Amino acid sequence: MRHFLYVVCTILFAACNVPLHGQPRIMVEGGTNLDFGTINRGDVIKKKIVVRNTGTDTLILRRVVPSCGCTGAVAAGDHILPGQSGSVDITFNSQNFTGAVHKTVSIETNVPDSPQTVIAFTATIVDEITLTPANCFLKDAVVGKPAALTIVVKNSGKGEFTLTGYTTDLAGFKLKLPGAPIKTGQSAEIKVTFTPTKAVPVLYESALVKTSNPRRPELYLPIYGNVREAKPE
Repeated sequence: MRHFLYVVCTILFAACNVPLHGQPRIMVEGGTNLDFGTINRGDVIKKKIVVRNTGTDTLILRRVVPSCGCTGAVAAGDHILPGQSGSVDITFNSQNFTGAVHKTVSIETNVPDSPQTVIAFTATIVDEITLTPANCFLKDAVVGKPAALTIVVKNSGKGEFTLTGYTTDLAGFKLKLPGAPIKTGQSAEIKVTFTPTKAVPVLYESALVKTSNPRRPELYLPIYGNVREAKPE
């Protein structure tokens, strides 16, 4: 009798653990780790991710969540039938990055034991245009007296570009830009002149240098330092 009850309990326990309905499953074609390789700063990378439902019930894509604002992700549809495929379009804007980057996109689904699938991608971002130094440090500038420095701009891209102008809100700050195009692998000089009009304990301003490069239409140039009153002679 005890053996019979044991067998019955075992069968009932197993039956309770067998799903009464089918379950969805998600499979990302090509895997969940992507390498975008080396790209130029300012490039916008677009990638279509194909996801397949390998389960036996409808797969629901509830949310698609990028890890930061530089990355966009949109699902083409939110219901995928068993055996069918859908897609998620990923867009990455490299404008504000240099060097190695690592970003993720999370796909939230109705898969019972794995409700979140994370797609990770990496890239190495090369800056086509570099400024050396990367900022204007004007320490102890004096009201009414010109301060000067030189910035070297280098073209590390694949095509020439021209510096077409600049904007700044800092009074007395001027840039003399090179007039000729800067060819691949070459450098040129930007001459900086600053004639302060008033004393400033902490200088924290900026200038935007405009270029003909479509990926880097503007170069951000921070301006730091301080301005002192001129000593009476």
